[in-house]
Amino acid sequence: MECRLCLYSVPVESSVSIFDDAHPLVQRIWTCCRLQIEKGNGLPDKICLSCVNNLEMISSFRNACLESVKTSKQIR
Repeated sequence: MECRLCLYSVPVESSVSIFDDAHPLVQRIWTCCRLQIEKGNGLPDKICLSCVNNLEMISSFRNACLESVKTSKQIR
């Protein structure tokens, strides 16, 4: 199986469907990377666990930055 984001080949059990309702990955990918993901466009519909973890870290960092901006605006 090839990861849609990094294009590395990984075992199927080491991947997650980006269109799985349990994982809001399509929206998270858009929010963090501004990549529009469409189903059925011929590209793989799974990403590897490494990309999932990287996406989680980016998302957490982005959220922390947004919170610090809100906090600093309230202090001033």
